[in-house]
Amino acid sequence: MATLLHLTAGGSRHDGVDIKLGDLFTLSQRAGLWPDTQAPHWSALSKARSKLSWEAFAGLLRKAVDLAYQAFPQRDEYTGCGLSVFAFDGSKYTLPATPELRETFDPDSGLDKPGKGHYPQAWVNTVVDVFRRMPVGRTVCPINDGNERDEALK
Repeated sequence: MATLLHLTAGGSRHDGVDIKLGDLFTLSQRAGLWPDTQAPHWSALSKARSKLSWEAFAGLLRKAVDLAYQAFPQRDEYTGCGLSVFAFDGSKYTLPATPELRETFDPDSGLDKPGKGHYPQAWVNTVVDVFRRMPVGRTVCPINDGNERDEALK
């Protein structure tokens, strides 16, 4: 999970997975973590990632947001007229065609269904604290069961 978080937090750098993995393990070794380990091959990461449930990150996001709000100083520049300002973004994502994801998000998808695509799809709705520039909430729902407004209410 730490490795996946490192890979996704790379910002605008477009380094490959292999370079980012090497960077993570080099920095970890310098910090005294994992001193006798080597970076895994990117294919091993891909196999391990498939075993991690898509739901595993929900609690982690909540903890990270709580920690960030504790760490951020209380400044006027992080509010608009004394209030936090949030933006909502909903996006449609095409998911891997695994049986679990298909059943959860788009059971009507598949090549055997006329007029439907092969891959299941989902709505991912993100709430962003505008002035602190960080995501603070997320919902994921089946493509046919939600829209941005309904998910924003949640």
